[in-house]
Amino acid sequence: NLYILLLNMKQFSILLLLVLAVMAMVFTVAQGDTG
Repeated sequence: NLYILLLNMKQFSILLLLVLAVMAMVFTVAQGDTG
């Protein structure tokens, strides 16, 4: 049970990192567009 919880936490952290990466990319693109 603890192993499954840790696995879910790992997947959640990876998903969170992906979301943060996408947000950072969108932010940099927006900054580049505004000049």
